[in-house]
Formats: sequence, structure tokens, C-alpha cells
Amino acid sequence: MLLPTIVSFGLLLWIATLQDFNLLFPPALFAGVWLVTLFGLLLWGGPLYPVPAKAYLVYIVGAAAFTLGGIVVHRLKRSTPRSELHEEPWTTPPLTLLALDVSLAIVVIGFPFYWRQLAGSFADLDLSIIFQNIRADQVERGEEASSFSMVMNLSVLSEFTALAMFFESSARRGRRLRLIIALITALLYGSAAGAKVGTISLLLMFAFIYSMQERRLKLFTVFAAFVTGLGFFSVGVMLVNYAYESFGGSQDAFQTIGNTIRVYWLGGLVAFGAIALNPNVMVTTQPIDRFFLDTARALGAHVNVPPKHADFTAISPDNESNVYTIYFSYFKDHGWLGTVVIMFGLGAMMTLLYKKAMRGTPIATILFADLALHVCVMSIFAENFFYLLNSFIKLSFLLAAFYWFLPALEARRRTAYA
Repeated sequence: MLLPTIVSFGLLLWIATLQDFNLLFPPALFAGVWLVTLFGLLLWGGPLYPVPAKAYLVYIVGAAAFTLGGIVVHRLKRSTPRSELHEEPWTTPPLTLLALDVSLAIVVIGFPFYWRQLAGSFADLDLSIIFQNIRADQVERGEEASSFSMVMNLSVLSEFTALAMFFESSARRGRRLRLIIALITALLYGSAAGAKVGTISLLLMFAFIYSMQERRLKLFTVFAAFVTGLGFFSVGVMLVNYAYESFGGSQDAFQTIGNTIRVYWLGGLVAFGAIALNPNVMVTTQPIDRFFLDTARALGAHVNVPPKHADFTAISPDNESNVYTIYFSYFKDHGWLGTVVIMFGLGAMMTLLYKKAMRGTPIATILFADLALHVCVMSIFAENFFYLLNSFIKLSFLLAAFYWFLPALEARRRTAYA
């Protein structure tokens, strides 16, 4: 069933590119990510358990619905002619650039306070084990009700600042130093919590922003970002997953890292097989209404919120995984019809945003880069649109404040002095 599924995704990719010959087109990007992953499963998935045919069918139906949603929006909303894309290029007003500099200063100054609050009692531990302890503590605290914290939200501000600085640096060489500082700061915030995919995520979002500015997917840039991020991921694996392990040599360590990458990359597709065959085998951890439940609990309401981390499922004789692809939230809870409706809606929403981003405006470009990563690329791991809705809302507010409110304020000031 794997080979027919690969052929099906190849066909979906071909259909998508017939509509818009651009791999940034969301249906093409979604199908491309899954096609590469399925090839990885074919070539590198030997030690893993076989995926049931029903799971493959879910993957095909979901991708087809996503593609259809994108094509419908693409056909209904006429594309902007390429000749008009550069008629009125975006010019960032000085007030926004100043605000970005202030934002950068805030996250740089705030990092020691963030680290102090994050590390807590682990601050005096050896560097080789501190990240493992912080990560374990964060996982445990993730199940508790959280309250708003200015210091802990600095990580969100650091990511936004890095994305905005990258967007601005392409047109202004004088801002390259600011970009480097913003990048290092965002990586420090992301790595401090022991999360291993933060670097890959940030670099891929940079690659998507650059691709949107170039009006086509820059495959080499995406590949370079992924490989660089993979190096940081490997270091994170050694510091977090194997902080207390010892290895017989470098070959043993590299084999361990390679197997970990295989489990992270391909494990979700295999683990979902158990969910496809028996949706009630475990509790849902990423329902699409989780954002509202978390918000209600944070405001003091007594609501039942499911745990954030799912149970583990064996994916090979020696490995387990607790990631189950995007369909863990859709097919498990809403069946075939719900999966088709939600995936159709995601494809339509992503395509609408893609069309706006192709005009080169910063709000649509940065937001599309963020969603392209979390909705399309990360779909092989988990559902991230509804699950990370809180983060998307925060990013949207920051983008609106910096690229809509401040430009409007400056335009009014200029009108008043005219």
C-alpha cells in the first residue's frame, strides 16, 4: 500500500502544480512534504512496523481534501497578475523600524530574567544535564493551568522580532547586524526550554519568508536551512534525550542520532496506524477546541482539559512514539467527514493567505511563513493550527501593531504636519 500512496501523492502534487506552478502554493507544499516523507518511509523505514492500509487511505483522503480546498479558492479568487505585484512595493515606515529595535532590546535584556524563571532550581546543575531537567520540568508543568507571564512571553516576542528583522534585512543591508542579534537571541530562547525543533522551525520560516519575497520556493535555501537546523537538533538530542547516556565511540553516537531522527521523522506515520484501526485506543490530547479549554481554565473556569502529551505507541521492536500526525486530532475525533471538512477548510484558508502574501506585504508574508511551517510541514508530526492558535493570535496582534497600527499612526502624524 505504500507504493500506491506514493503514486497518489505524486498525482496530487502534479494536480496542484497545474493550478499554480509554484511549490509555495499550499496544496503543492503539503503534498510535497508528505511525498518526501513517504519516500523516506520507503527507503529508511525498514526497522519500523508496517503502516495499515486504512492509515494510508486517511493520508490520501486528507491530502485530497486539502488540495481541493486550495484549488477552489485559487479558482474563485483571481490571482494578482505578476506585472502588478511590484507596482506599490512595501516601504516600512521609520516608526516601525524604531519599534522593532526597541523590541530587540527588550528580548536581549529580558533573556537573563527568562532564564532565571525557566531554570529555577536547576540553574546550578552541570550544563550536560540541565537541559534534560528543564525539559522534563516543562513537560510536567505543561499539564497545569498557566497564568499570563510577561517574562515567559518574551520567547514569543523574540521569535516575532527575528522574523520581522529577517523580513526587513532583505531590503536594508544596514539591518543585517540586528538580524544576527535577533536570530541568536531567538535561538537562545527556543533552546533554553530544551525544545529540539526550535532551530529548524525558525530557519525554515526564514526560508519561507525569503521564498515569498522571491515569489517562488527556493529549494536550496530550504534545504540549507533544514540541514543547519538538523545539526542543532542533533546537539539537542544529545543534551536532552541522552544527557545521562554514555557511548562507545563517535560511530555509536552517530547511529543513535540517526535512529532518533528516523523515529522523529517517520514515527508519526507509523504510530497513527494504531489510531486509524482503533480511534478509541487512547485519550485525545489535541482536540480542536483545546485553545478554548485552556483559555477558560486560565481564566478560572472549572473545565476538563485533556493532557498535552499522548501515550506512547510501539513503532518498532525497539522504539516508541507519541506523535500521530495531523489526523490524530481530525480523524480520531471527527471521522471521515470531519477530516474532509477540516482539511478542505485548512487548504482554502492557507491558499487565501498565500495569495495575499504574494503581494509582498509583511503581515501576510510573515504569517504565511509561520503557518506554512506549522500547518503543512509539521502535519507529519501533529495538528498545529488549532493547538497553537494562542501563538498565532499573539503573532497576528504583534504584526498588526507593528505593520498596521504604527504605519497608520505615522501617516496621521505626517498629515498633521503637512
